[in-house]
Amino acid sequence: MDEKRAYENARKIVESRIDFLVHFLIYIFVNAILFVINYKFSRGHWWFYFPLLFWGIGIFSHFLSVFVFSHHVRERWIAKKAQDLLKKHNMEDK
Repeated sequence: MDEKRAYENARKIVESRIDFLVHFLIYIFVNAILFVINYKFSRGHWWFYFPLLFWGIGIFSHFLSVFVFSHHVRERWIAKKAQDLLKKHNMEDK
């Protein structure tokens, strides 16, 4: 059973990394198109960097959630909070 759970956890990690990669590639592609549109039609007023910046904040937070605050950290935090709630619940019953 542990091997199956380890496989499922590894699969979730790989899927989240693939999701991030797809998100990042779409970000690059769309912002490149926005740059070309901005360059071609309104050179005097540069606006393409607004979506680049604000969407970039979203990309950065997605990166952090996938690679820095990984599933292991999340799982440990969930387990700790569940234990805390169980202890609190058991103390209230006494």
